[in-house]
Amino acid sequence: MQSSHEFLFFGRSDNSFLENYYYGFPDEGEQKGGSLFVNLEIGNNPLDAEEIGAVLFETMQAVFFKHLEKDSYERFEDALKAVNDILSEFKNEKPSGYIGELNIIIAAVVGDSLFLTQTGDAEAYLVRKKFVSVVTDGLSENAKDSDDVFFSIASGNVEKGDFVLLSSTRLLRYISKTELAQVIVPRRADEILADIKDAVSSEILSKVGMIGVLFSDSGDGEVAMENKNGASAGRVEVDSGKWGAALNKGKEVMGKAVSGMTAKLRNRKGRSVRGRVQVGHNKDGRASNIFTNSKMVPLALGAIAIIVLVVMVSSGFFVSKEAKQYEAVLIGVEASIAEATTRVSYDKEAAKIMLDQAYEDSLEILNSGYFRNEAKTSILKINDLRDTLDGVIRKVDLVPLVDFGSLSYGNPNIRGFVKIGDREFIYGDDLLFELMIDNLQAPVSISEGDKIVDATGFEDRDAIMFLTDKGNIIEYNAGGFRVLSTSDGSFYQASDIESWGNRIYLLNNEGNQVWRYQFSGALDGFSKAEPYFLEEVDLAEVTDFVIDATILTLDQTGEIKRYLSGKDAGASINNRPLTALQSPNVIFTTNSMSEVFVLDGFAGRLLVFKKDTRNNDLNYDRQYLFDGVGEVRDMFVDQESNQVYLITKDKVYKESL
Repeated sequence: MQSSHEFLFFGRSDNSFLENYYYGFPDEGEQKGGSLFVNLEIGNNPLDAEEIGAVLFETMQAVFFKHLEKDSYERFEDALKAVNDILSEFKNEKPSGYIGELNIIIAAVVGDSLFLTQTGDAEAYLVRKKFVSVVTDGLSENAKDSDDVFFSIASGNVEKGDFVLLSSTRLLRYISKTELAQVIVPRRADEILADIKDAVSSEILSKVGMIGVLFSDSGDGEVAMENKNGASAGRVEVDSGKWGAALNKGKEVMGKAVSGMTAKLRNRKGRSVRGRVQVGHNKDGRASNIFTNSKMVPLALGAIAIIVLVVMVSSGFFVSKEAKQYEAVLIGVEASIAEATTRVSYDKEAAKIMLDQAYEDSLEILNSGYFRNEAKTSILKINDLRDTLDGVIRKVDLVPLVDFGSLSYGNPNIRGFVKIGDREFIYGDDLLFELMIDNLQAPVSISEGDKIVDATGFEDRDAIMFLTDKGNIIEYNAGGFRVLSTSDGSFYQASDIESWGNRIYLLNNEGNQVWRYQFSGALDGFSKAEPYFLEEVDLAEVTDFVIDATILTLDQTGEIKRYLSGKDAGASINNRPLTALQSPNVIFTTNSMSEVFVLDGFAGRLLVFKKDTRNNDLNYDRQYLFDGVGEVRDMFVDQESNQVYLITKDKVYKESL
């Protein structure tokens, strides 16, 4: 069985580290080599993510291919045990034990056998004869009771024509199995991935990484580039399309280069990209020796000369011009940190600009490979200074109020929290759960065909209004559900819903408008749509909005705007925080609140702004950092108890403010 594979990255950057890795090892007689694939995303840990990814892959590769005489399943199991041990070491280095939001899938192919494991939202799909199977389903269900990141292994056999798709996110949230099967028709792997991207890219806002593997019998299809001698020529897989030729520093690289192990390449900007150079084969199937080919000898000697040169540099034989340049940048970073510490007392905006530049410079040094420890120290200093000056209150060792992973409801994919009167509800794609005295009640199904996008309490009818992905409004009232209508025939497509009095408001990003509909008892539904904005506005990047007699919008950069009677109220944000927001996704307040809350979901931060009673301005006050909770999708602040509900994909937290 042979295979061809391709990598694909698409979507907007959401500040997570995303990478694909691949390594293949030839069979040696009766001993089976195989191919190794890793699809990896690490969120909320920009400092260590790249190192964690590289060490994970190198550990997996080294152990899996160490004893080829062993059973393939045992090799995969041994490699996973080693990876779990390495990840435990990373966790032990952190006081909270949190190393980021991990969405990882690891796959190995040996002959016609496929082995898989995963953690987080990463999933693998097997497409066979137009039927799609989620082959990683349930692999991490019991992992919560274990300290191991990877808990279970799925294994099986592949056939000619099979297509295996590894994805850093759950694609079936955005496309059905039937639709996915229709996209995957027999052709090249890169063409299949391109069509999958086209099918889901409009629904996915974050960045996604995918690996596609297409299987064929030996000799069927083009699975590698062929040279004139019939040997399998080298292929390098990279995610950026830019190539580099600089080897990593150190003796370890020398050993790996000579043995045909993984080569780490750097593009011209100095950012690490992942690749694997295939080992050549002769026609009889044996690995080719470059020294037996007279044409390859000069190239081989040149490669060894480069490796020796790299070892000389790493051992301090001489210091390169590039290293001196980064040293000068590092000195500038330290000077900027010192000056910003002084300047913040009288010019916070200028101090913020200086720290932002120092942070970018530190990341550049970190990614260059030079002065990594010094760069990490600078980044930690900058983060600590920002947190101190921003009044950050850390919340650690949070215990979930509800952990859906420990319950028997499958994967409800929790989306949000909604309150009506004294009743509290949590909702997922199509299920509604009620919290009663902090106890979760059995769920009820909201809709069989629609997925819930957002919800709002509708006090005027003591009901909840749900917005669906198909543009429908579903009312939950007196224990029952029904689809409501409008005099227009259909509602405008929207990404968010809010209510005020007897009206609902729908955010229509593409149309740059908020449409309001008034409930009519005579119609037993909603009236025609009325535009809220009376002037031209840009809502394309708005992620959320809230109503407190005015409308406040929040965009992807964290910018807040206030509108009154359909016009810009000219509100300013004063004393802005030093830490830039990564992915602001929720804004919350009420007419009776003196504060506005902004959730930076990806970073697990909750920012608090005071309303200025003299005008429409907002004054930044403080923020809360919730360590170790992962990405927060929604939040709700209970004014009476001064507590916040935090909603992740599978947990609910309740914390005092």
